[in-house]
Amino acid sequence: MNEHQPRIFPPPARNRVATRILAEMQASASVAGIRAFDGDLDGSIIYGLLLREGGALPALGARGAAPVATPRAVTINVLAERLLRPFETVRRYANHLIDLGVCRRTAGGVIALPEATARPAVRTLLVTLHDLLVRLIEDMAGFGMPLPPARHDLAYDPRVGLTAALDMLLAAVEYSARNYASWFEMVLLETVMCANARPFTYDIDISMTYPDYATPVPARLRAPIRIATAARTLGIPYSTARRHAEGMLADGRMTRTSRGLLVSEAWLAGPALLADREQSSGKSREIFGRLAMGGFPFDTPARAYVAGRPPLLKFV
Repeated sequence: MNEHQPRIFPPPARNRVATRILAEMQASASVAGIRAFDGDLDGSIIYGLLLREGGALPALGARGAAPVATPRAVTINVLAERLLRPFETVRRYANHLIDLGVCRRTAGGVIALPEATARPAVRTLLVTLHDLLVRLIEDMAGFGMPLPPARHDLAYDPRVGLTAALDMLLAAVEYSARNYASWFEMVLLETVMCANARPFTYDIDISMTYPDYATPVPARLRAPIRIATAARTLGIPYSTARRHAEGMLADGRMTRTSRGLLVSEAWLAGPALLADREQSSGKSREIFGRLAMGGFPFDTPARAYVAGRPPLLKFV
């Protein structure tokens, strides 16, 4: 494709180019959360929601800087409703976060402790989540996707970007949770999807040849991934990855080849996922609008990195 030729993207819900680079962000964020919480994906997601709803995010630009407000408490009922998970399941993971010392129970619910955000593992996670959002926007700009105009009259605070990153990731959990038996299942499929598309995700010509779900990507262009490789990438036990993979192979969401797993193209193009992506796309536009009002440099997104562009996941 000629670099000067205008690119015409499908409607957001059917735009596979955007979906691929968003999946890269989501899979990388899941790995970061699993690492920060010693394999506890569920706990990392609940912590992210507590931190977001609590409204007391740390200043990422200066180590150990105080949050801007006293955190608000969130009830277990609200957490369970937002995350579409059973009350007892959420309560158990919230108790684990309290035992870890990153949260505290109060009369009004659970709060994410502001001082815990200064812990190296937690701070690294939050900086990574912020910079993954910047990477997403930088990649979207590289593909020529429409983005909000930059507001040069506003100073950008990375806390605004961290809030947006948490909103993007939590929206994916909320809108997609009904399609999966567990978050591990969701993250495993997302990781397999990233691996399958990695040979062409950042190849503009190939990506724009298969820009929507009406044009399935030929199997010869996709890279299968073995269960053991996916487990290593995510940092989860092989037995856990295999159990979830077998379930998705049985119901047709994945297929098996001699070289590993592929996500089903027919399932990706199904009406249920298209409806979820429609909701998610609307939420993303809303988040980007708020990010623009927070001074994010959409014209030069690389200026917003705190620690630099995060590397892509390696499937080895």
